[in-house]
Amino acid sequence: MGLFYSNAHILKTEDFGKEAFLSVLNDGLKAQGFQPAASRESADLTVSLFDAGGKWLTIWSDGIVFYDDGAIRDVCRPLSERLSTDVVTVSCFDSDMLVLNRINQRQGIEAWAKVGQDPDVRIRSTPAKWKGLVDNVDAWKAALKKRQVFAEEAMEDLEPMLGLEPGQGRLCDDLIPDELADKVSNLYYSLSAAEKDNDLPRLTISQSSLMPCPMGESTFITAVNNGGASKGLTVAFSGSYVEKEEIRFRDVQLEWGFNEPLRKIIPLELEKRQGRDGRWFYAADIKDFAIPEGVKKGLPPIKAQWEEFYRSFGLRFTPEGNPRKRLDIMVHFVPSKNNEGQCAWAVWLHSGSKRAYIEMFNRIMAKHYGELDPDDFDMDE
Repeated sequence: MGLFYSNAHILKTEDFGKEAFLSVLNDGLKAQGFQPAASRESADLTVSLFDAGGKWLTIWSDGIVFYDDGAIRDVCRPLSERLSTDVVTVSCFDSDMLVLNRINQRQGIEAWAKVGQDPDVRIRSTPAKWKGLVDNVDAWKAALKKRQVFAEEAMEDLEPMLGLEPGQGRLCDDLIPDELADKVSNLYYSLSAAEKDNDLPRLTISQSSLMPCPMGESTFITAVNNGGASKGLTVAFSGSYVEKEEIRFRDVQLEWGFNEPLRKIIPLELEKRQGRDGRWFYAADIKDFAIPEGVKKGLPPIKAQWEEFYRSFGLRFTPEGNPRKRLDIMVHFVPSKNNEGQCAWAVWLHSGSKRAYIEMFNRIMAKHYGELDPDDFDMDE
């Protein structure tokens, strides 16, 4: 897996001042619902600043991708306009593609530069528009065309042309050399509290498998809360296989804490139970499990995505038994304080039926995994 990062660089001028910069930055984030916070613990967004006394001030964030139209509109253009200077963004996509954007609002300049390819990013380089910021446009154009093993390696040639310090164009939280660490400071912002639709927990499946559960092998399904924090969780397996125990489950465990060095694990012992409707299921209660509250509405997409991952929790299990019953396996996450807030997963659920699922699988995934034969499964629905 390659590198993903995004940062922005503000060219200092004689009139450039830290207070003016912070004023513009705060105004841009305020328009998105953020206000300065006192500490990392109370923050929903972090903005990091790198200033080694050179020509450029560099910023990056755990929630802002600077190639995004919203960031260019709300952050980059206002910085260029009110500080009367150039703002250059550098973004790397899985080490396959590097994209630079130059904005100078007073001069009416918006330029792009690209190294490598990414099928989801349609950008054309405009090297002539970098004139005035780089001294030698021909050398700039040649550096963009130079073949690279990893796209970010192009910054070794591009940084000195822009007047960036070595490594400055590649800075982000995961790429701070030790010799530059003391030049980094952090600003913290919190999102204004939004009205809660419902304080009760409401769970949804966040990560699941598109394959039928393999017998004798581990499957992992995760859920996340979209409502209020709560305590107590029941996990359950339902299906036609339970009554006669045609499928049993071993190595069942609840996992969470995905942002910690070691994830937390609770081994579970399943109990066979019968519901009021007469159907049988396997279940385990985790009475003391603290269900994290849902992610705040209004967070930038990349920040919300990471927060959802950090707050999710999952069930790992290994099924054993009759392989014809694999499509019957349904997993339930039920919050103790809101039965209606439960969620469920079965591999065919989004397709509407087992037969529709097999048709979808064979149409889209068979070339990678081989076709599924309906005759290999109990298709009673």
